[in-house]
Amino acid sequence: MIKFDSLRVGLAMAASALVASCASFADPLTETLQPLGAWASGTDGDACETAPITYFSSDGVVLVLLSAKGPVHAIGSWDRNGDVLAMTHNDFPLDPSGQSKPAVELSIMTLDADRFVTRNAKGDIRERIKCSEIAIKTGHDTEPH
Repeated sequence: MIKFDSLRVGLAMAASALVASCASFADPLTETLQPLGAWASGTDGDACETAPITYFSSDGVVLVLLSAKGPVHAIGSWDRNGDVLAMTHNDFPLDPSGQSKPAVELSIMTLDADRFVTRNAKGDIRERIKCSEIAIKTGHDTEPH
């Protein structure tokens, strides 16, 4: 497994608590496949080591890293409604005003266990590949003190 920098992820997790308190959460009871876990922008497994990683948590928090080893690029929230993925993201450094960027809506073209393809409002298509080996650890909860 790949371990992310503890300090950066710790800061991101603290920020995620703030975002999550206002987030629109994905419904865990739905039978619709959700894009949970880590996804790399690309079409093959090599992308998991080199491409930006988007990590979707079941509580509606999304974390974007510039690569599997960090750094954290953005944090936000997500929600799936049918074939539409609504997502906010706030780039680091976070805006001191606390203002989030406007939400974006992506049309889900394909979502299965290994592949996730979306189209934005401009018509741009982004392909993602599942990165099952990536786990996010903050360090302090999983290692001895």
